[in-house]
Amino acid sequence: MKSRHIAFALRIAVAGVLTAAAVGKLLDPTSGLVTPRIVSPEHVLHAPLSAIETMAPYLELLIAGSLLTGFGLTAGALAATALSLVFVTYAMLLPDGERCHCFGAFGGFGTRSAHLVVTVTLFVINCLLTRLICSGESSSTIPTSESKDVAHATNMA
Repeated sequence: MKSRHIAFALRIAVAGVLTAAAVGKLLDPTSGLVTPRIVSPEHVLHAPLSAIETMAPYLELLIAGSLLTGFGLTAGALAATALSLVFVTYAMLLPDGERCHCFGAFGGFGTRSAHLVVTVTLFVINCLLTRLICSGESSSTIPTSESKDVAHATNMA
């Protein structure tokens, strides 16, 4: 399998995860709120984490749209990586025994360690996707065998 096909498959997978998480949070906006449970209102991180948490479903949908359409693909991949790093931070701050509810109405991953494994895996996938996109291994179009044949025929002429 060519790296551009891998990049395209990763784009679809990451966009699907982000869309599911966003829809779940929008269906049940209060279920995904974890900031009050991980930091007290007086804590310096409370305001920025609360703001990110409130904007998360809209950011997830925007990033998923970028990955699916290819519009602003590099920015979308970088944003997905940054957002997944924020989610890793949330996972590390989550108290033991506390459920994450990352997918809002659709639930979460249960324990803190399970949540950490999933978020770190998503972060690694996003890093790989960003590398493939930034190195030119993925275009904004759907990869087909015809595009290779046309490029080869053009080079032969």
